[in-house]
Amino acid sequence: MRPVTSGIPSVLARALFGRGRARWRRFLLRALLYRPVRRMRARGRRGRAARLGVTTLVVANAYGRNVPPELASFFSNVERLGAGRLRLVFVNGWASRADRDEERTVLEDLARGMADLGWVGARAIGPVFGIRSLEPVLAPFLFPSEEAVRRFVSTAPLAPMLKPLREARIEGLALLPGGMRLPFGITEPLLGPETWQGKVIRTHASLTGEASIRALGATPVLRAARELAAGPPPGVDGMDLHPAAVAGRNYPGWLTCNVPLWPRLLLVAGNQDSFQRLSSANRAVLMEAARRATAALSDRHRPARLTCPSQCAACT
Repeated sequence: MRPVTSGIPSVLARALFGRGRARWRRFLLRALLYRPVRRMRARGRRGRAARLGVTTLVVANAYGRNVPPELASFFSNVERLGAGRLRLVFVNGWASRADRDEERTVLEDLARGMADLGWVGARAIGPVFGIRSLEPVLAPFLFPSEEAVRRFVSTAPLAPMLKPLREARIEGLALLPGGMRLPFGITEPLLGPETWQGKVIRTHASLTGEASIRALGATPVLRAARELAAGPPPGVDGMDLHPAAVAGRNYPGWLTCNVPLWPRLLLVAGNQDSFQRLSSANRAVLMEAARRATAALSDRHRPARLTCPSQCAACT
């Protein structure tokens, strides 16, 4: 029996009913259904959390159930400084696990006002919005260590780098360090430039990161969380990972732990309209939470020297 498609545009009909169109069907279902589902989830969480005299902010968390520990101080500062009048509600798993560019999803939804707050890698701003103000601090080999990144973030004036985000309806609130990304070889160690030639490297969408990988003669690709869950993704020769991710994924391979490629900088941002609608007192809470989280970086003790794991390519 042939499906009746006379009332459906031919491209849509072929996509939905044609044989061998699984990719089209997945694309259309995500485009037509998934964003409204996220919007409904955010509204539902906001409604259930509503309290008289309390402002509720929906936070888009792309990954899992927890935010990275590097961001915990900012969000705990908001709760503490808000003193009960400002409440954060996290919508976890904001992006689908099949989404290869989950940070784009979070930023585009944040700019549309589907969430009030969210966090992404700072690298995502360039490819999503074409804003390059954060690119200089993502340059390869600029920082020799995470400690150097902490010193920079805690002392440098960050406002000029965050202000251009307003062009995209995004209010940059905090920029916090989350370690260094290192070469991780899956098929063989990634050491000198010659070992990168012809390799396929899984990374995140990043103007500077992708250009650097291409400059080394390799090809950058994106892979979704679902593709990474079962082990190293097929057809990928290496990744840029921070040590905690290497330990968490437990992939077989070689970590070049003496080559810090670029910093893993985490951006906490808000929808600009949502931010402006807040009372001046609540806006001050968010800004003070960011200031305290950044100031705390300089108060921390010098981090312990990274102990190279048994799979470290530089030591084997």
